[in-house]
Amino acid sequence: MISSKGDRYENVENKPIDIFALDFKITEKKKYLEHFIEPFYFWPIKFGNNPIKLDIIILYDRTKLQKVVHRYEGRKDIKRDGFVFKKPNNKVGALMGIIKII
Repeated sequence: MISSKGDRYENVENKPIDIFALDFKITEKKKYLEHFIEPFYFWPIKFGNNPIKLDIIILYDRTKLQKVVHRYEGRKDIKRDGFVFKKPNNKVGALMGIIKII
């Protein structure tokens, strides 16, 4: 079994979290993908690193996810970007689409 450690994703309460995501309601008039993708480019550069390349964006039905309020290790602010599937045995049922970025 390969073990890997993510970037900032260890929460101090050790709460179970299935995915980390942004909670957007998509409408016709807003530029969500622009605001979603920009931080992966600009934040690493700000800290002297290379931009992070995104290959795919996975869209889930928000009504099938439960938000997990948590804190990242070393930070005091409350985060609301963790989620668990309401039906863990049917994660595919929460999937709405996959966008491939080329």
